[in-house]
Amino acid sequence: MLSVPDDTDTSPIAPSMQAIPTDAAVVMTPEPIPASVWTDESGVQLTWDPTVVVAEGSLVLDSEDHLIGMCTRTSNGIHVLDSRSLLAAINAALEQETRPWVGVHVQVTDAGDLSVVEISAGSPAAVAGVQLGSVVTALDGVVVHGADGLTTFRTRIRTHSPGDIVTLSVVAPGATTPVDIAVTLVANPGSF
Repeated sequence: MLSVPDDTDTSPIAPSMQAIPTDAAVVMTPEPIPASVWTDESGVQLTWDPTVVVAEGSLVLDSEDHLIGMCTRTSNGIHVLDSRSLLAAINAALEQETRPWVGVHVQVTDAGDLSVVEISAGSPAAVAGVQLGSVVTALDGVVVHGADGLTTFRTRIRTHSPGDIVTLSVVAPGATTPVDIAVTLVANPGSF
């Protein structure tokens, strides 16, 4: 598990643009320790005070607190998975991650309402009875309105997994009162 020590400024940690080798690196162990980072034919290497134990997953930051990489243990000792390789691995894992899907496309109207402008045939929303032109007023009891509401709607859907049930509060076309509709999310088939 990747974790960052509480005293590290993580707002946000950006990839390092500093040249390697550098003697201005810091390994984020419980007590941050100075280190030298250099490369050889096997990749990015690390030199630090040998009396300090460096744990698997410790972050290596440059002098500006930008990410050089993450420590990883191999049969030849501790090495550094550089930030580009680390980000590529994270992004590849995210691409493979099964995201939940509700099957509606909502847009913010001039009045700030989240209007359902498209519903995929056979989608969870369609099966549950959400109608085209409905206005989504809440997701799981959290009010959604305006651009921030659209962000909240998308973010809250992503916090779920396929198989989870979410409650959409919607005002159907021609109605004035929202109705709660239970929608069972499925794995995203690659559309909205």
